[in-house]
Amino acid sequence: MRVWTRLKDELLTVSGARILIGGAIVLFYAFLAVFAPALAPFDPEELGVGPPLQLPDSTYRFGTTYLGYDLFSRTVYGTRIALTVVFLASTMALLAGVPLGLFSGYLGGWFDRVAVLIMDSVYSFPDLILAVVVAAVLGGGVVNAAIAVSVIYVPQYFRVTRNHTLSVREETFVEAARALGASKLDTIRRYIFPNVSQSIPVILTLNSADAILTLAGLSFLGFGITPPKPFWGLDISQAWRYLTLTKEYPQVWWWTAIPGFAIVVLIIGFTLLGEGLNDILNPQLRDSKR
Repeated sequence: MRVWTRLKDELLTVSGARILIGGAIVLFYAFLAVFAPALAPFDPEELGVGPPLQLPDSTYRFGTTYLGYDLFSRTVYGTRIALTVVFLASTMALLAGVPLGLFSGYLGGWFDRVAVLIMDSVYSFPDLILAVVVAAVLGGGVVNAAIAVSVIYVPQYFRVTRNHTLSVREETFVEAARALGASKLDTIRRYIFPNVSQSIPVILTLNSADAILTLAGLSFLGFGITPPKPFWGLDISQAWRYLTLTKEYPQVWWWTAIPGFAIVVLIIGFTLLGEGLNDILNPQLRDSKR
């Protein structure tokens, strides 16, 4: 009952408003992703469903591309691809970075030194360049794009988890568990992980916002989602290349504006959700901002 009362009070604050607004945006995109087949009037990968560069109207709500793709259908289905890649990338980064950070922080020694050296080396690369290199090696596609994006965020999960583990392992209850004969694995699983896991939702949501932008950049450069798959960054890339090559249709605003708007709104949703969770889960940090 006390937990629910505290949660209700937190939702009435600025942080709670961020969570509600950000959560509503993310849930709206999730709704689009789940019900894309029912919402999209055309096959997003079918050529010539409408006239080339048709203005938005009652039939083609977001207009069409130069090849006659329906932009509304591609935008809706692009939501499904975006959230799929974000989910896969975040899951892979979490499963790799969190356990490695736990064992590195708890065990210390040569294992910790080697792990820190590798993670710092990966972290030193610019995010997009590293993702491009991995994607260039693996090739295009949803799964390969998710792997390329996930590599960027493994060091972040590792660093945060390791730093928390270093402080928690010196606590009295951890020393008591070791004195009672608890194994290293059992100590990490039962006593350390529950105390360092509160930062994971914050990293997850904030990284999801960044992952959308990284995936859009990869697709824009031709290393992420490949044609004819529908994705916002890919559509912007095709529109930009076409318009800069021909320079005959400067009035074709919808081909770039609508996918770009979809990217911006989803990033805002994940960012608001992450910032709100961070303020609630880390009240000392929130109070220091005031």
